[in-house]
Amino acid sequence: MKKRFTFLLTAIVCMVCLIAAACVSTGPSAPPLEETELKLTVGQQYTLNANVTGDDVDWEVSEKSVLTLETDGATAVVTAKSVGTATVTLYKGDEAIAECVVTVEASPLEINLPLGKLVLKKGVTASVRAYFDGTAQGEPVWSSSDETIGTVEAQGLLVRVKAENRGECTISVEFGGYRASFKLIVGK
Repeated sequence: MKKRFTFLLTAIVCMVCLIAAACVSTGPSAPPLEETELKLTVGQQYTLNANVTGDDVDWEVSEKSVLTLETDGATAVVTAKSVGTATVTLYKGDEAIAECVVTVEASPLEINLPLGKLVLKKGVTASVRAYFDGTAQGEPVWSSSDETIGTVEAQGLLVRVKAENRGECTISVEFGGYRASFKLIVGK
């Protein structure tokens, strides 16, 4: 009797395990793109990560004047260029499998320069002011993408830019989670 009970109990446990294993679901798969909508300000960047594998992943943006894309397989870095709306489309092969609508708003941090650039002769220094329409803590941080071409000496939202050598670089300021920049062009 004890052997029968042990055998029966073992058989029931095995059947329950088999049924449970057959019923286990892997759950719904992750969407190809987590984000379907984004809000950015001019100058901000955001990284989109696709939940897809393979070499046939591609990205496209509907309005290149509003957004730029730097892609590397299943990753795309979106940079907001101007106010407007653009759609980023994710492709697997020839099939569009996901979209993200990106709305770009004006940044509260701005540098007002004609055409967004400053042209100086080598050795000349100019002052440039950034404007911030909001509240933030801390100090603005100014930088040059290439200090052999242009250097910065900052005091708050005001910066002195010195043209060191011929060429082009980007002068940027970050403040309150926002970023603004302009191109410095140094001539003879």
